[in-house]
Amino acid sequence: MWTVLERASAAQERLLELTGVTRDVRALEIAALRLGDPALSPAPAPLLAEVRALSAELRGTPVMGAAERAPFAVLLSALARLDAALAGPAAGQRQAADEVAQAAQTLASALNRRTDAEMTWTQATEALGRQQLWRMTGVTALLLLALAALGAEALRERTRVVRQLEALAQQDGLTGVANRRHWDALLGHAAAQAARSGQHLALVMLDLDHFKAFNDRRGHQAGDDLLRDLAGLLVGAAAPQATVARYGGEEFSVLWPGDSAQAVAEWLDHLRREVPADVTFSAGVTHLRPGESPDEALRRADEALYAAKHGGRARTVVAP
Repeated sequence: MWTVLERASAAQERLLELTGVTRDVRALEIAALRLGDPALSPAPAPLLAEVRALSAELRGTPVMGAAERAPFAVLLSALARLDAALAGPAAGQRQAADEVAQAAQTLASALNRRTDAEMTWTQATEALGRQQLWRMTGVTALLLLALAALGAEALRERTRVVRQLEALAQQDGLTGVANRRHWDALLGHAAAQAARSGQHLALVMLDLDHFKAFNDRRGHQAGDDLLRDLAGLLVGAAAPQATVARYGGEEFSVLWPGDSAQAVAEWLDHLRREVPADVTFSAGVTHLRPGESPDEALRRADEALYAAKHGGRARTVVAP
């Protein structure tokens, strides 16, 4: 049958596996395990000196690791279970372990609210609260604070990755403008804002003419370059409040708050002079009518584009 120390050691190995903590933190945690061994009670002075030395070193050194492989709350929960294993059967020790678990949850909540900033040792201490820190053993408090620094680094990295993923989820991979899903979401928000403010909201659906023939004649790389160039031209020429998106294939859409459909149509006519001579595009423009849904306005813009295509291409049709 496992002893308390053996069970704690197994829990500790699992915790280390989850966190990937540095050698110094591991040495401190092993020392903490030895402190929890009933056979070493009271703890010998050399062991206490070792823990104090490691504590001083850790307080002055950033704690790095790979805690992003598991949610930080899970790590603190594992640490709380470790302390519970070390606490033993005495009622007072069990109560102390419960307080550790509560402190861990407090710290986890504080860290989860700080994904955009570094949490220092001092801030971690404040997050736990003076009273809770006073109740815990010095080693347990130190372990929680070490994991706080470790978790802060992991949370910063996680935030960076999440922002990158959000950008990838919102951008078209070829052109760098908004993708269709993101543009559709922005359309809903812009429509709601226009309904509240009463301002104009124009919508554009734009399609390159004879793009398949261009691809066949010049090659797919040239076709990709053309799409990127057109996207850059649209973004550079549009008003700051407008959002350009690649709606699919050679089709682009523009969401333009604050201007009428006629004003945006005139902008498109000017834009035609900026594209290469052998490239033309068709466009449909409309505006959001009072009381109508974004989908209804989008359908009218699409119908206007269809009319421009069937009316000879290289033109803009405005749907009233």
